[in-house]
Amino acid sequence: MLNVSKGPIIKTIDISIKNLPVDNLSITQLSDLHLYPSTSKKTFDNIVNLTNFTNPDILVITGDVFDFDDIDFITKNFDFSKFKAKYGIFAITGNHEYYIKTENFFKIMKHFNIQVLDNRFQNVENIVNLIGIDDTENKKINQQKILTEINLQLDSNKNYSKLPKILLIHRPDIFDFASESGIDLQLSGHTHAGQIPPADIIEFIFFKYMVGLYSKNNKFNSKLYISPGTRFWGPPMRLFSKSEITKINLKKN
Repeated sequence: MLNVSKGPIIKTIDISIKNLPVDNLSITQLSDLHLYPSTSKKTFDNIVNLTNFTNPDILVITGDVFDFDDIDFITKNFDFSKFKAKYGIFAITGNHEYYIKTENFFKIMKHFNIQVLDNRFQNVENIVNLIGIDDTENKKINQQKILTEINLQLDSNKNYSKLPKILLIHRPDIFDFASESGIDLQLSGHTHAGQIPPADIIEFIFFKYMVGLYSKNNKFNSKLYISPGTRFWGPPMRLFSKSEITKINLKKN
C-alpha cells in the first residue's frame, strides 16, 4: 500500500518528434484516475496541484476517469476546472466509461470545458494534431477503420498534413497498426503496469506493450508511451510500480 499512499509521482520524459513547428511542446498525461465516491477531495486536489506544477501546454486524460456517474456528486466534489493547460484539456474514453452511463461522462466533461475526442481529431494551435479514438468497449466502432479515415482527412488538409499526429487511445495494443499509419506518438494507459501480482505476470504474457516508452524503427519513427496510471483500480496496492503523472517534453527533431 506504500506506493499508493504516497500518491502519484511526476515523471518527465523527452521525446523528439519530426515536423514539430516549435522548439518545445509540453504534454502532461493523466490516465486511469478511477475516481470513486470514496475518493477524498484531498487526494483529488493533490493530483490537481501536481499536474498544474508541470505547467503543461496540453493536458490529456487517456481514459478510465470515473467508476461512477453521479453528475451532481462529481461536479461538486471533483472540480476539474482547477486543472490548467495553456492550449486546453482533452480526454478520451476508457473501458470503464462504458460500465457507467457513458452519456453522463460526456456531460461531466462538457461541464468542465474538457474536450472529449470521440473518434475525431483536433488541431491544436497549428502545432499538433490530436486524434482521439473510443475504447474497444464501444462495440459499435472499428478503431483501425476510424484511424484510417482520420488520417485521410488530415493528409488531405494542406494546413494540417505536415504537423505531428498524436494518438490518444486507452489500450496500447493498436500501436503496431498506428505506427505504420503515420502516427508520431501514441499515448495510452489501461495496463496499470500490472499493479500487483499475479496481474503483472499475466499482463507481461498477454500484453505486447506493457508500460513505459516504446519506439518503432520505421519511416515514421513512431513512439508509444503507456502510463502506469495516475491512481489505481480495485485494491489500493502497487508493488513494482508507482502511480504517475507524466510530463512529456516534445522536442523538435
